[in-house]
Amino acid sequence: MRQTLVFIIFCFIVFLLIYLKGFLLRAQVLPGAKFTLYPWNPSVAVKYWVIVEIVQLDSELDRDMTFVAQWLGIDLQTMKTVIIKRYVSHQPIIPQNYSGLSKTLSTACALLSNEIVEALATLETQARVKRDALVPKENRIIDY
Repeated sequence: MRQTLVFIIFCFIVFLLIYLKGFLLRAQVLPGAKFTLYPWNPSVAVKYWVIVEIVQLDSELDRDMTFVAQWLGIDLQTMKTVIIKRYVSHQPIIPQNYSGLSKTLSTACALLSNEIVEALATLETQARVKRDALVPKENRIIDY
């Protein structure tokens, strides 16, 4: 019984240390990044639902890391898929240790996140241009 309790406490401490180390690594690897916890604040309007599927994640410390993901964006008003993309990243692991692997994976995730944001922003711009084309010139409101 005592051994089981010691083991459970040990596992909890290891989990806590791993969690804190991961938190600190995120802060070091992406110092300017903003992290949002899930679930998000329900008062913030959400236009798109993004689903990401990790297709491949291969790494060996003495080689490159391969990260492949497929993602799609769904318009929440129409519930239609508006974009489907594939993201592929091959990056060297520097330094060749677990810290380097964590940094490389974090960078790949940040690049994927940027790709998603840029693609959705492009969709919004295209939708705005399309809406503006439907409005006669004399009725347009210019918003700067």
